[in-house]
Amino acid sequence: MSFKPRKKQEHPKGTKISTTNGQILTSTGVASLDELLGGGLPLSSLILLKEDRFTGYALVLLRYFLAQGVAHGHSVALATMDIEAEAMMQELMGIVENKTESSVEEDADYVPAMPGVRGSVGRSMGRLREADDKMHIAWRYQHLPQFTTQLSLSQRDTAYCHTFDLTKRMQQQYLENVPVSLNDDKNLSKNILETLLDRFKQMLQDPRHIQGQGKSMLRIGLHSICSSGWEQVKKEEWAKFLNELKILMRERHCVCMVTVPAHLYGDFHGLKSDPMIRQLEHIADSVLEIESFAGSPHPVNEQYTSDYHGLIHPHKLFRQYSYHHTTRLSNVELHSLGFKLRRKRFTVETFHLPPELGEPTKTPSLDF
Repeated sequence: MSFKPRKKQEHPKGTKISTTNGQILTSTGVASLDELLGGGLPLSSLILLKEDRFTGYALVLLRYFLAQGVAHGHSVALATMDIEAEAMMQELMGIVENKTESSVEEDADYVPAMPGVRGSVGRSMGRLREADDKMHIAWRYQHLPQFTTQLSLSQRDTAYCHTFDLTKRMQQQYLENVPVSLNDDKNLSKNILETLLDRFKQMLQDPRHIQGQGKSMLRIGLHSICSSGWEQVKKEEWAKFLNELKILMRERHCVCMVTVPAHLYGDFHGLKSDPMIRQLEHIADSVLEIESFAGSPHPVNEQYTSDYHGLIHPHKLFRQYSYHHTTRLSNVELHSLGFKLRRKRFTVETFHLPPELGEPTKTPSLDF
């Protein structure tokens, strides 16, 4: 009996095999967010982002998602009514090709703007404050290497997750080589969702996107569904649309990211639930809510805003083909996640307060 060697299956560029359950994963464009999700986005999955109030951090994550696909040469499909789709693709953040980094540039704080307005570089965090907040420790510990959970630009696996600069724009040579499908008010018929499904179906029927055959991948981005820009679509139709989209994505090299302004429907973390938003969360494979300190309706302590821009609430994590989610974080860590946005890094980490370094104040004694 003769044995034939098994042919090595080739996967699309920008993917890897999960060490937990053997699934094929692709990056969100944010390395720390990939770690939260258990390594990245499983193929044929849909992730739902609940947008923050008055700020554009959810839009920044969607741009990371699309920019990662452009960097790997994936096909990109974008549907948005609040922003011009072509302008949004042209304003994707640029790829950092030079591996040398500066501590000042790396830690420069980036403030995202609302749709249609360009963000700006603001104050700095981390290393720039070390001169003022440096702790005085014993002399024998001063020359020991410092512990850090962040990877430098030279240590990151750019074959899987690229590094982007928010102050630059995507290089034109990358955009020219990527098949892009954009929606426009003039090109869509009265039934917008049926037209979008037909376009997605045509792209997914491409042999390059079929699992086991193709070597490419499709990234679908749906921006701010259920918002006023989609006023022609009834809110009840979105659940059916996402269900049909997930059926089309089965056994395909495809991932989808959807953002929804849940706060417009009075849906807030741990306070109030909206039935329509709960239905969308049930359909999605993973649900993350972004809570920005700048858009919080309640006052926020300055100690929080000095190191973080907001909190991330993971309501639902990927558990395809598994009884338990694939994240490496404990339940305690999952309920205390903060994020900060810098020029070359969107960081998601366990939320913690800075140490108290000031002189202890003496309580005045009361003489009777």
